[in-house]
Formats: sequence, structure tokens, C-alpha cells
Amino acid sequence: MNNFLSGIALVFSTLALLMSGAVLYLDLTTRGVLYPQANLSEDPTHDKDKNPSPLGGISSEPTAVPDSNTVIEAPQSVSESKADEFIQPAFNSKATVELISVKRIKHPEKGTRNIVNVRLRFRRLAENATKNETFDLSDTQARHSETNEVYKQIINSTGLITLQTLPLNASAEGYFWLEIPERTTTIDIVIPKTEMFRNVPITG
Repeated sequence: MNNFLSGIALVFSTLALLMSGAVLYLDLTTRGVLYPQANLSEDPTHDKDKNPSPLGGISSEPTAVPDSNTVIEAPQSVSESKADEFIQPAFNSKATVELISVKRIKHPEKGTRNIVNVRLRFRRLAENATKNETFDLSDTQARHSETNEVYKQIINSTGLITLQTLPLNASAEGYFWLEIPERTTTIDIVIPKTEMFRNVPITG
């Protein structure tokens, strides 16, 4: 009888111990002691103050951009070149002849662009000019700077400019037309009694 009662008491003691353990486990679990929750707000990987690193190793520094205003030099026209390159002495330095422009224009009848209009300025420098010192623009011509092919004047020109009729240090302008193939871009200009103009660019 005593052994039976002792066995029952042992069973109740074991059950009480198990129940106490279960209650303690539930309490600890509820308070987060055994399995604490991660605090995302304290995770250093979520620090909002940190800047993300550049993607793919590309630097976040600004890249230098080539200057869009870089100038590319174009061939110079007569007016853009040095003035003394297109001013030549005439009649033993009694006068000068200046190229104002050498420009390609349309043929008045054919519509092609094989006509070059040459404009010039003639200036008297000496007092002892004579009536024989005359520029005859109908007698001017040009030639290819490399092949020496001759281009003669056609249709239009100012005609005669007599040095004696100009006051001292005064000037007069004139022009003449030349028939020059479109493929030609530079010429030498030959005016009687005047130093030759060499390698003159044709504009237009």
C-alpha cells in the first residue's frame, strides 16, 4: 500500500515539474528572451546617412566634356588674309593695286558657276603720273597656280583706269570677269605693269 501511494506521489510531482517548465518556457518566449527579434532600425546596413557606392565602379565625379566651341579654321578669303599679301605695286611704285574680292558667280546666260568676278582698288601714290600710265582691265588674265593653264577675261570689265586722272593718294575701283572651271580654287592674277598676285583663293 505504501509503495502504491509513493508511486502516485512521484507521478504528481513529475507532472507538476513538467507544467512549471512549460509555463516558464511560454513566459520567456513571450518576453523575447529566448528568441529576440531583430531591430531593423538599428541595422547598420539601413543607415540612411550613408551614400550608395557608384554602380559598376564608375566614378561619381563629373566627367570633363570637350568644348563644343572649338574652332576649326577654314581656308582664308582675300579679305581675311593679310592685307599686304593682296596689294601689289604698279608702274614702278607710282601706284598700288589691291584685290578686294575674288568671288565665283553664276554665268548670266548658262547658269553655271564658272565665272569669277575680280574686284580691285587702284591708288595713285606719285605726283609725276602720266596719261600713258593706264590700267587696261580688258587685257588682264589669270592662270592656274599649279598647271599654269591660262584663263582669259570674258564679257565684262571696267575698261580703262588712267592714273593721271586720280588725285594724289586717291583711289578708284574696277572689276573684270574671268571664265574659270569650278574645280579650280586658287589662281594667279596677271595685270599689266603690276606685280603678279599669286595663289589667290577663289571664294563663293
